[in-house]
Amino acid sequence: MTRACQAKISDIATQISCLQCSINTICFPSGLDLDIRDELYNILNHPPPLERGDLLFRTGATMKGIYAVRSGAIKTYITDENGQEQVTGYYLPGELLGLGAIHNGRHFQNAEALESSYLCMIPVNDINRLSKSHPQIQEQLIHLLSKQLQNHHKMVWHLGLKNATSRVAALLLNCSERCHARGFSASEIKLNLSRQDIASHLGLAVETVSRIFGQLKKENVITFKGRQIDILDFDTLNQHVGTKMATTEKIPRI
Repeated sequence: MTRACQAKISDIATQISCLQCSINTICFPSGLDLDIRDELYNILNHPPPLERGDLLFRTGATMKGIYAVRSGAIKTYITDENGQEQVTGYYLPGELLGLGAIHNGRHFQNAEALESSYLCMIPVNDINRLSKSHPQIQEQLIHLLSKQLQNHHKMVWHLGLKNATSRVAALLLNCSERCHARGFSASEIKLNLSRQDIASHLGLAVETVSRIFGQLKKENVITFKGRQIDILDFDTLNQHVGTKMATTEKIPRI
């Protein structure tokens, strides 16, 4: 039975070990040697939980480590000289962030919690030390950086779509695809981005985003209540995008 794309953990989440965490195979793939995995488990930190609106890090801040989202959702954004936000990313449970600061040790964007969120953090000094002694860690970092670059290229492609409906459809399919890859439901997604955030991310007006969501709901392509979105018609979304981005197989509901 597939789960909705929202990790649920207990009130003692900060005491849950990696071995007990449902996303540990995403953060630490099974291909890593057991001794390396043990070392990673031992150096992993559990920062205090973030509440909605809390910043994980700011632009220009010194990199402390690489973060994994255990529960909740995080957005990244940059702010121009006029205070205008540009949303650059949206991170779901099981995804890593902070990798972009590896090259110079400083973050180039802000990271903000969209709801109550729990994260894990591997200190940067320990990453550097383990990378020197264990080539597998370096290989894994290269793999993760390559994956993020691929996602970045997808985002650029989304922004290049001329049709506003195509951009919104591409975002929904992208979130669905990422949820499905992590064992969650592909048809039931929790999109914590506000309409303003979506508009910023896709380069659209807020009114346009609201109109498109309303039209897709009217056409029975999606249905939504608050931030919870159910995808009812994958074929139509893929038609709007112009290519097959996500699974169209029927996903059982919880």
